[in-house]
Amino acid sequence: MQNEKIDLDKPGSHNGRELELMLAGAKPMASFLADDAVPSELVGDAEFQPYVDSGKIKKFVTRNEELAFELRTYCLPSEEWRCKLKDLISRLSWAGNIEGVFDRLDRERIDGFLLGYSKVSVEEHIAKVR
Repeated sequence: MQNEKIDLDKPGSHNGRELELMLAGAKPMASFLADDAVPSELVGDAEFQPYVDSGKIKKFVTRNEELAFELRTYCLPSEEWRCKLKDLISRLSWAGNIEGVFDRLDRERIDGFLLGYSKVSVEEHIAKVR
């Protein structure tokens, strides 16, 4: 990683830099959707594999057979709870059992928090989603 300061408050600052930020300890989790129709090299997570193999990063995969895709989440050791919570919320959402518990904006906030975005950045994102 270069010596540049990483502005984690800037919206989209994590995009394309997930692995770099995780290895620097500045990001606890990354998440990717892998559609079966998209070649695996285009998903954007292949670079994580050597770090998964070495144990520096943990990988969780949640499969949605009905919609033919995988949710792949990566986290730093000791941050596994983030991937597990993302998995739980995703499964509940896919099954239609999340409404009445968390609305869309709640889920956006939770995702932002799990991915390591600051509250300022999350709320800027929420303002755009509305």
